[in-house]
This record gives sequence, structure tokens and C-alpha cells, in this order.
Amino acid sequence: MSVIKIKKVSKRILIICEGWTEYNYAKALKGSLEREKQKGIQIEIPKPDGKTNIKELFRKAKKHIKESKKDGNKYDLVWIFFDNDKQELKEKLSKLVK
Repeated sequence: MSVIKIKKVSKRILIICEGWTEYNYAKALKGSLEREKQKGIQIEIPKPDGKTNIKELFRKAKKHIKESKKDGNKYDLVWIFFDNDKQELKEKLSKLVK
């Protein structure tokens, strides 16, 4: 009887960060995972200039999602890390998610 080895494939996750604080937080979370799971996580900062708004982050996420589907290697999850102290969060998010 032969044994078939099944390799677990990590989920493909994209984390888009507003700035360096969020990037460092995402990097620390990634680093806390098993090495095998870390391979599927990509972290990105579109413009680390402190002027990025939520709408730009969502636009960037949609662009990455579209490109990944086109390439046949879609993301399983896309997360956006941002600081909501500066923005009216509920109102802006409700318009962007629709």
C-alpha cells in the first residue's frame, strides 16, 4: 500500500497598510505565525506619507483583487489596516463597501 502525502497550502492573504505603524503591526502578526503560514502573506504600504485615506486603501485593495483573479492566483483574504482616529470611519466605510 502506498502512502500519499498531502501538502497543506497556506491561504494567500494581502494586508494593505496605511502607514508604518500599521505595517509594523501586520509584520509582527505575520511573524507570530508558523513559518509555513507566513509564506502566503503579503504586506504592502501604498504611500507611507501619512496622507493616505481610506478610499485610496480600498481602491488599492480592489486593484490587487482584480489583478490576482486575472493572474489565476487570487487572494483568499484581503485586510486593510488603518488608523481611524483621523477619519469619520462608519460613514466612509459604509459608502466604500457597497
